[in-house]
Amino acid sequence: MFTRSRRALLAAVVFTLPFFASLHAADQPWNGAPFSADPKALLAAAEAVPAGESAAVVLLDEMRYMFDAEGHSTRMARLVFRIVDPSAVEGWSTVEAE
Repeated sequence: MFTRSRRALLAAVVFTLPFFASLHAADQPWNGAPFSADPKALLAAAEAVPAGESAAVVLLDEMRYMFDAEGHSTRMARLVFRIVDPSAVEGWSTVEAE
């Protein structure tokens, strides 16, 4: 079992980790407006993200919903990824719209 001090430490880590992760994520070029990043900076930042054993790395998976005054909705999806291994090309090579 966890002692009281270990539980406090675990809680501190759990609640502060997302904050620090968001600070790091805000610095990434893919978090700006679409197509606004310098291509060389984008490529360098993407290559710095460790892939582990994955054939592809998702850098940004964003979904936004906007509603106007009349209740109409607009959905915007944005997916930024890096292919690490040629084996992922076929599975990640198609973009579809609804």
